[in-house]
Amino acid sequence: MQKKRQRQAKGDAPPAAKPWYQKTWVGATLVAGAIGTLLSGISSVLLNGPTYIANAEKMPGEFERVSNKFLSWLYEDEKWTGYFGTMPEAYADIEDMQLTKSDRKLTVHLMAERGYIGGEIVSQAICSGKPFPDYLLLEGRVSMSGDSASVVAWDVVGGKRQNYFTFSIEREPAVLTLRQMEGVQGVLPVPARVALYPEMKVEEKIYEALREVCKGERELFLDKLHEQRAKLGMILPLHNRTRSMRWLARSRSG
Repeated sequence: MQKKRQRQAKGDAPPAAKPWYQKTWVGATLVAGAIGTLLSGISSVLLNGPTYIANAEKMPGEFERVSNKFLSWLYEDEKWTGYFGTMPEAYADIEDMQLTKSDRKLTVHLMAERGYIGGEIVSQAICSGKPFPDYLLLEGRVSMSGDSASVVAWDVVGGKRQNYFTFSIEREPAVLTLRQMEGVQGVLPVPARVALYPEMKVEEKIYEALREVCKGERELFLDKLHEQRAKLGMILPLHNRTRSMRWLARSRSG
């Protein structure tokens, strides 16, 4: 028993328990620190509340802005947007571009946003083959690579959407190559290559040029229709011809 007591005496003594007042002090310090942090946060929110709220409201808009900017960069929207035709005057190497010569009316106007394509297309076949001679509307999507797209040409006929044909586009720096895929055949010439008109940037001028493409066919169509209506005693005032005849032509084909 004596040896056992001696061994215990030689060993390290266990740490003495802290007095109650020290425990209370430590706990109070921690609680006070937490309360101080909380009050500081509340005070900051109260003082800068409008700023916090404004920033929170801006976050969705900022995210959308950055996201749109990234998608525009990814799909190269700027390079897809423009007015394209077969007879541009801005290039010295136009012969090397191998643009379409069999259809000088072939014209494409593209508008791209975040990889989605809209716009218009017109060709000799479109001018002579539609119920009303005018351009078709476009709707498409740019590929992930950014250098090709799938597009559908459509219009509203008889109050309903009608898809005419689909085609693919391959984009070079200033030239588009169009290849018809499905729908009404023979609308696009083979090959179908058009170049950018860099000077055509004003929207009003672009649509004036698009309407000019089928002007001859449109006037001929309206004159014939006016003659038919005149024979039936239904004289249409000249200033109402274009708008009314286009509606009538589309309604007849529906």
